[in-house]
Amino acid sequence: MARDYRDQYPDANLDVCQENVDDFWKFIAERHAIWERRARGEDRPWTDNPILATTHYTNVYRELDRGTLWFQARVAAQMNGPDKRINLLRAAVTYRQIGRPETFEFCTLGPVHCLLDPERLADVLTELKAEGQPRSTNAYVCCRGDDAAIDTARWLANGGAEAILARIDKWRSAEMNWNTLKCIPGIGGFLAYEVLTDLLQCKILYDGDGNILNEDDWANVGPGSTEGLRLLYPSSPKSMGLYKMEGLRDLARHYLRKLGLKLTPPPGTIAYQLDRGPLTLRGVEHCLCEYSKYWLQKRGLGKSRREHVCDGHGGLTEKHLRRCVDPVSYPAV
Repeated sequence: MARDYRDQYPDANLDVCQENVDDFWKFIAERHAIWERRARGEDRPWTDNPILATTHYTNVYRELDRGTLWFQARVAAQMNGPDKRINLLRAAVTYRQIGRPETFEFCTLGPVHCLLDPERLADVLTELKAEGQPRSTNAYVCCRGDDAAIDTARWLANGGAEAILARIDKWRSAEMNWNTLKCIPGIGGFLAYEVLTDLLQCKILYDGDGNILNEDDWANVGPGSTEGLRLLYPSSPKSMGLYKMEGLRDLARHYLRKLGLKLTPPPGTIAYQLDRGPLTLRGVEHCLCEYSKYWLQKRGLGKSRREHVCDGHGGLTEKHLRRCVDPVSYPAV
């Protein structure tokens, strides 16, 4: 039976739990400092925070995560021509349903071919299964497994991708694009948000004026970020979630300065390119999700999380990861 931790939450009548607000920014700053120390090649320990030293949390900047680095380098960078947007949509959906770069690297014709050819994808998944090899990650579990990814890939290849992109081009807003992506068979809210973020980072979605949409235009207030906001603003209703996240984004420099913390977006990240602050709206949403897990871990509550170990690139070579967000190459840590 799961342990009930509701009595550990701050008083629901509080407008702001300042202790948690401060802790939120300290968590973000220290998590990114760990990435910076590892990127410089420093030896362990990368932090004196006992939880962050031993427990895995995703990077503050999504562009630095291993899976995103791989997709941008090995897939998006290879796409061009008149079908680029259609192919990126198909590839992003299939990739996020599987979530494991090594699965697509297993294809002798290369990952792009595997992502865009549903029958070759089916062959690869069958071969890996026969060898007893993992095909997907455990980040999220699809009840139909391999079949769901293959069925979705076939649907996209048989005109589905064109229909979805036509609707995306009609609505021309990040939120409506997310709702449109949820119309793809086998794609729920979480995966639709992951795919949307991939496409935004590829800079192929536009607003009504023809401007490129980005991850600072809108963010999905999902279950994880709602839990994070509940810790910071206990009395605030969920309907105010996006407003509260915009406030955290807009006042990020103020909070960090007040606490004597440093958070600098690496070159090539969307936050760096926009130069509006250290985090985008999507970045704030993501950090709220991770902070809610961290807050529970500090109290010995919630689900156990895998250890933060340095295991190289999980089978991917440095060559595969070198071509990522420009102009700096990042290690996948």
